[in-house]
Amino acid sequence: MNCSKHHAESPAEHLFFGRNSTPEERERAVWAAIDRSFSSPANAAEDTSEYLPTQILAELFRKEGFDGILYKSKFGEKGFNVALFKLSDARLVMCELNELKEVQYKFEMAGNPYLVADPDTTKQENRT
Repeated sequence: MNCSKHHAESPAEHLFFGRNSTPEERERAVWAAIDRSFSSPANAAEDTSEYLPTQILAELFRKEGFDGILYKSKFGEKGFNVALFKLSDARLVMCELNELKEVQYKFEMAGNPYLVADPDTTKQENRT
């Protein structure tokens, strides 16, 4: 199942609920959202229930006879990921070794900032 086909498209809210959107636009937006869901990196600290929708879709695709899922990688514009349901469905035909040359990190605030009281200062204020 190729979920990467509409990756570059924005699953904008107006495509889902807009009066002027066509069924084709809504379908493309849904597939773009599905691809982004599969492409979201897994984090062991996160709640596994966030991945339940993609697990359900993967199981549905498997039951419908698909061999696996193709979706975009978060690591580079040219990258794709393939998740096979049965490893025996694949045949290794080529390998290559790649050396990592660069990693770039982007940071953004994940919540509201807050102040933390210094415990030593708090103890001194309580003594006076």
